Amino acid sequence: MVEDLNRNPRFCIDVHTHLTDGIFQLTINDVIERARASNVKAAIVVSESISDFEPVLNLCNAYPTFILPCLGIHPIQSTGSKDERGIDIKRSVNLKDYEGVEKFIEKSLETIGGIGEIGLDFTPRFCKSNDDKEQQKSVFSKQVQLAQKHDLPIRSTVLAHAKTEKHARAKRKNCTDEEQGPSKKQKTIDLTKTVSSEERNNICKELVSAFAAANTPLSKVDHPAL
Repeated sequence: MVEDLNRNPRFCIDVHTHLTDGIFQLTINDVIERARASNVKAAIVVSESISDFEPVLNLCNAYPTFILPCLGIHPIQSTGSKDERGIDIKRSVNLKDYEGVEKFIEKSLETIGGIGEIGLDFTPRFCKSNDDKEQQKSVFSKQVQLAQKHDLPIRSTVLAHAKTEKHARAKRKNCTDEEQGPSKKQKTIDLTKTVSSEERNNICKELVSAFAAANTPLSKVDHPAL
């Protein structure tokens, strides 16, 4: 792959994909071929749960010059159930989800390119209690320490979810403003920005604390804001 990149310096690398998602099961070869045709030379594929580990490595074996696998446990996990619309019902990660993770990752060190997707997500509909937060931080800290132990980069998530919550809250506020009239609209939007900024700062503090607890420099995380 390195020789190919040297021959054609204008290329892209997709640094965050979920190509083992069931939606790609029957079309993965076409997806990768279309990516290559668009000058995407490689893709980092991340896992969300331990059940993804084998599929991610199998995909790497099938496309060794295109796929770079990362293994890790996402802060939000599936309950294994679906709602009335057929959508997976999610919950906050816990320490039981982490069982077997370190053993699997350590036997795959020659293949993987990093630890991910990991992070913190305190979205209230998933993370419903202080215990949920503490378990998330414990799982995250353990994975940070594992990455540090083996000098592996980390693919993390935290600020993106804060931004999503900000936009959702702003949308709800704007809908309320339209019902109440334009006179209060500007004040509500300003308040939304203030609240979301505080929320984002709090999430950043939680992330920094988790890295500090793991005795890991912030340079290990992939978000430039940190």
